[in-house]
Amino acid sequence: MRPVLIALCTLAVAIGVTGSNEGPARWDTGILWPGNAAEEPGGPARQETAARVEVRAAIAAARELRLDDFIAEWKAKVAAEPDSALARFALAYAYLIHESPDYIKASAAAGGLWNNIDTAIRLLDKAIEIDPSLGQARLVLGYVYAQFSPNPVKAIAVLGELLKREPGNAEAMYWMAKAYGWDTPDERFKHEHCYHPLKRIQWLESAKAICPNWLRVRRALGTAYWAQGWDRTARKWHLDEPWKTKAVAEYRAVLELARQQRDASLVERVSRRLAELGAG
Repeated sequence: MRPVLIALCTLAVAIGVTGSNEGPARWDTGILWPGNAAEEPGGPARQETAARVEVRAAIAAARELRLDDFIAEWKAKVAAEPDSALARFALAYAYLIHESPDYIKASAAAGGLWNNIDTAIRLLDKAIEIDPSLGQARLVLGYVYAQFSPNPVKAIAVLGELLKREPGNAEAMYWMAKAYGWDTPDERFKHEHCYHPLKRIQWLESAKAICPNWLRVRRALGTAYWAQGWDRTARKWHLDEPWKTKAVAEYRAVLELARQQRDASLVERVSRRLAELGAG
């Protein structure tokens, strides 16, 4: 069995399902779905493309719990237009959301987890073959390998090719950093991983240079600095330099952005982290 449980649990916790006695369950993203970074405050500049339109449409369909209809529509289009890269991309994207744990829980969707992941990968591969310039397909495929069904070696190859074509793609840099942040204790899958925390930091710094007010990237970078600097000595944890100074600066930037966005929960968490670092 592939080591997908960590990613699965991450998705289930981070995305969240809002369902209560006050109304019906609904799907809510809560995390970054690939190709949607422009919707986040401070995220990459919006570039309106046909693929980007379908990303928004798939997410809208998911929020209304009507992905089955969306999938049926695009299945018909793939059958009618087998050489359409866009049709394959849209269908693959819908499959990915449909197979996420939160959507299954919110919609009571039939079928088990990961049933259509391999299909989505094949659709994306074919979309890229048909139209090598379809950057969104490479981005989503890189995301699949970096986050959804981890194979960081493949993620880095796919995203690396995208960044050759689009060197300023900050979202691709973010997913590249994710890929370098994966590790596994299972020796059977070590060949699929390339854990490299310094490269993770470098890619996050590159994304930050392009989008300095993108809260998600700034927060990830602070965490990466923090993780890199931890060293256990004398029965206590302390943060080595230069990582402590870098982490403090990054968390202060995150704190200011969180205040601007009125995210009280994040303000509280980051303030606590700064206090732990003696910089409260």
